Amino acid sequence: MKIRIVLSTIILSMMALSDVSAQCSVNSQPSMTCAYGDLINSFTLDGTQSTGNGGSCPSNGYASFNSPTWLLVPGQSYNWSAVVGGGSWSQGFGIWIDFDGDGTYESSEGFVTSSTSTAPSGTLTVPANAVGGTTKMRIRCTYAYTFNTSQACSYVGLNWGETEDYTVTICSPPTIDHQPGSNIACTDGNTMFVVEATNAEAYQWQVNTGNGWSSLSNGSGYSGTDKDTLRLTNIATTLNGAKYRCIIGACGNVIKDTTDAADLTVNAITDITEQTNADTSCQSLSTVLRVKADGVITNYTWQLYNPNDMKYYDITTLPFILQDDTLLVQNIQDTLNGSIVRVIVSGVCGVDTSADMHMTVHPLPKVTTNPVDITADQGDDVTFSVTAAGVNVKYQWMVGYKDTFAIINEGGIYSGVKTDRLTVKGVSRAQNEFQFACEVKGTGSCAVDPDSSTIALLYVNPAVSVGDVGADELITLYPNPASNSDVIIRSTVKEAQNYLIIDKTGRTVSKGILNETGNTRVNVSNLSADVYNVQITTSEGRVLGTLKLTKL
Repeated sequence: MKIRIVLSTIILSMMALSDVSAQCSVNSQPSMTCAYGDLINSFTLDGTQSTGNGGSCPSNGYASFNSPTWLLVPGQSYNWSAVVGGGSWSQGFGIWIDFDGDGTYESSEGFVTSSTSTAPSGTLTVPANAVGGTTKMRIRCTYAYTFNTSQACSYVGLNWGETEDYTVTICSPPTIDHQPGSNIACTDGNTMFVVEATNAEAYQWQVNTGNGWSSLSNGSGYSGTDKDTLRLTNIATTLNGAKYRCIIGACGNVIKDTTDAADLTVNAITDITEQTNADTSCQSLSTVLRVKADGVITNYTWQLYNPNDMKYYDITTLPFILQDDTLLVQNIQDTLNGSIVRVIVSGVCGVDTSADMHMTVHPLPKVTTNPVDITADQGDDVTFSVTAAGVNVKYQWMVGYKDTFAIINEGGIYSGVKTDRLTVKGVSRAQNEFQFACEVKGTGSCAVDPDSSTIALLYVNPAVSVGDVGADELITLYPNPASNSDVIIRSTVKEAQNYLIIDKTGRTVSKGILNETGNTRVNVSNLSADVYNVQITTSEGRVLGTLKLTKL
């Protein structure tokens, strides 16, 4: 103890000559003595420990070490602790780090204890504006005194203590300057995601297809998974809606930041899946040609083939009307017969051209020979005929009386109702002056504008004698068979006043008064399909005639 007292007197006398500057060079080597155990046994910062000289005292109480080194991040705080004074002599303790990299320790760069201890500890915070890179750190202990932050180099107290210098690295965390943007790609195509970052040392791209994030590795359609640019090749449709992000590392990949997620939209290749291959239409009518395509479509270019120079030309004028995937052709002329049309479909993911669409134009079906009037005797079979021009002509015969017409159904006394020849079997006097006409029309688009023949009359000669008059001459039905429509009951007997429709059980299902004009229209749409008896009676109920009605 005496020796310490004598030395302290000597040292105090020397303090007047000591450096008391508020800042000093990081290369300065303060001279102290640690021979009495006033030394740094160990120092730990952020979990990394240095034993320095351990229990030995270096010359002049100063030592510099190249290891360990510490990695510090601006803005973050770190715990530190030390064992000093040989575990017996309480020491003041200080830490200085050249945060601004100017080669000097400034008071603003110091951290000191407020009391002495053999096991000092505390927390230091790296300024947010600390300059990145390698810099110097100084730690000091001094017997029985505490430092202030301006004493990185000066003598303190009795000048018993030790100074140790180390190297630290100030790390700047990564800064994302440009986020990866969402992308649109084509099936089997290529694309990329790019991130721009400052202070980036490592990259790791990740994908989320709906089941959480997973890290990518090169191969299987990916490259650059550890670079700032992620490249995708031969992209599968299954990646539509996938999300991508990048984890960026700095400071030996200790500090990381993650980009925002970027979406990937995968569009189908432009592909025509359906189209009109051939169109048959009729002159003066309209038709449409259609196409259907997969993908995101941006344009349809319809073209017409010119056989003279064997080239296709864009369609821009009438009679064509462009409607994207549909080409409307109005008022078709026979000059378009044999024309060839195609469409070029452009999309986000390529172009596809349809196969040739061949147009056939027919004239509208038209009656060329009308049916003629026929005079027959009762019981004769008669045939009305018509001829028509056109392709795939359809026929429908009609019967009427005094310009009231009904469509004729096949069966009963009628046959050939949908052909060019109508046969009426066993005509009766009641059918005298019946009118017959035929409607002709085409198929498909040619069916919209039918043509009708002129009317032909049936004249039935009266019976030669009363004995030749039968029930079927007193009552006539048409159409018969009947569908869901009206039937017309006609009688030539003046005494006929009423009509009855009777089913197979004998039940009357409809009745009414006959029209004085001779034609009585009866609605049979509510009757079930069956065979019925139609009777005409006098006002007293006497039956004058009966015919069978078939309801389809």
